[in-house]
Amino acid sequence: MAGIPGIMSSRTVLIAGDESLHFYKASGKKAVHVISLSWETEDFEKRAARLLEKECGGRPVTILYDLVEQHYRKEPVPSVSVLDKKHVIDRKLMMAFPNYPAVAAMPLKEKPGIGTPSGGKASGSGVRGASQYLFAALPNSDILRKLIRTARKTHLNISGFGLLPVESSAMASQLSRAVSKGKKPSRWVVMIGQHRNGMLRQIITKNGEIALTRLTPIVDSDSDVSLWASDVAGEFKATMSYLSRFGYNPKDGLDVILISKPEAGQAAAERISEPCRFTHMTLREAGKILGISLPKEKDLRYADALHAAWTARRPALVLPVRCAELSAITLPRKAVSALGLVLFIGGVGLAGYFFHSFEQYAGRQAALTRVEKQLAAVQAEYDEEVRKKKEMGVDVELLQGSIDAYINLEKNNIQPLWTIKQIGSALGNGLTLESINIQKIERDPAPLDERSGRRGRRGGEDARPAGGYSRTAIEIKFPPETDPAKGIQEIKRLRDRIQKALPDYDVFVSRQIADLSWRADIQGTAGGAEEKNTQDYVAELVIRGPKNAD
Repeated sequence: MAGIPGIMSSRTVLIAGDESLHFYKASGKKAVHVISLSWETEDFEKRAARLLEKECGGRPVTILYDLVEQHYRKEPVPSVSVLDKKHVIDRKLMMAFPNYPAVAAMPLKEKPGIGTPSGGKASGSGVRGASQYLFAALPNSDILRKLIRTARKTHLNISGFGLLPVESSAMASQLSRAVSKGKKPSRWVVMIGQHRNGMLRQIITKNGEIALTRLTPIVDSDSDVSLWASDVAGEFKATMSYLSRFGYNPKDGLDVILISKPEAGQAAAERISEPCRFTHMTLREAGKILGISLPKEKDLRYADALHAAWTARRPALVLPVRCAELSAITLPRKAVSALGLVLFIGGVGLAGYFFHSFEQYAGRQAALTRVEKQLAAVQAEYDEEVRKKKEMGVDVELLQGSIDAYINLEKNNIQPLWTIKQIGSALGNGLTLESINIQKIERDPAPLDERSGRRGRRGGEDARPAGGYSRTAIEIKFPPETDPAKGIQEIKRLRDRIQKALPDYDVFVSRQIADLSWRADIQGTAGGAEEKNTQDYVAELVIRGPKNAD
């Protein structure tokens, strides 16, 4: 029964760090560190698979990603039907993280607004009726490839693939409630602990949800308590400098919880000057609060076991990461495992058919992933060539866009080059063209004459076919210090010059740089300086024709 996902909490938790893969056997309230395997180990995948099946007892496997390279972004998702929501989320994920092999999304309680766990700004804030989602992605890396190959080598179920800071955010909130001791809980919580990879992990939550996470190197020994505490205090100070962009206000309250030895925690407390409710506790003290039993280990500085045991006790991951290649391996196994329970209860049934179907699905999914990888590789090669050409002074994207625009205009029987040349000559050296927009305006055919059966103008003139004309709009920009009256005269003279250069076209000013028919400019205020215009003036001229297009 241990092989059926979701039924029992007995499992192996793998914590993937930047230097090594850490193996934990978790059962009930306990999590025991088995071994750490360096990514540089020869035959890594073979060794890791053997450890999972032998030393770890062949239990279902949960992977926690604890590397520096984790990308987060908050995105608003519009209010749509339940059937459409998955499609909308998948599309926005693809747009936010194109060509990333592993992605995830989860809804948040907060409204669309500010901040992401990786420190960037949330996009699209202020969308009416939208729900705020946390998007996450992992880039393609050698470590991710090794995890996938290890999963392929073993027959075990991969019951979950998650991001350690997100999965442990609820743990930070629970510890904060415990140290509040009946007082008003703080809206902000910072949980700090050093991991076996030597890095300091900080998990920052706001109202119980992850707001920010940082993974930074510090001295990997607390034998010099003063040095270790100074490193921790310095990294916490750096974190505080980030929080303002996430809406942090000291009045909200801030709990800081450090997992450390007593003397190291006390030294850190003496060095942290920011206003907060600071608490340091040992690994076992934190485990007692969380209902986790931690075995005796030589070094209790590392907080990894706490994360492993916490995740193993959860019925499901908070933010499961989706990876197509990993799913192609694990889905058939999960199906067979779940089917095994059904068969155990109710008989043999259609086991072979289901297994075959899932194998086909896995094969097709793997093939799709290969094609997507090939496409991503080609795209990357193209992007690299574009970058090289840009360094040489050749803007490929601009050239391609110009060619596409010209071809599109030619298809609509619009010859723009001659028109643009005449406009350029009329501009002279004193004016600069800000933008140009050329389009074809279609006309309906003339009405049908009932007596002759022909289309024509008045009195049965020769019919004219359905056609159109080109409409060219140009924008001219003047600096803020321009005298509006002089600018208006300059635009009128420009209109006359273009009309002379293009006699078969109608040229008119659709927007002047200013309206001088009524002015109520504030020239000054009592005791204050004169207010000046700080925005550019913009005028628009429209060239329409040729006239014989009618």
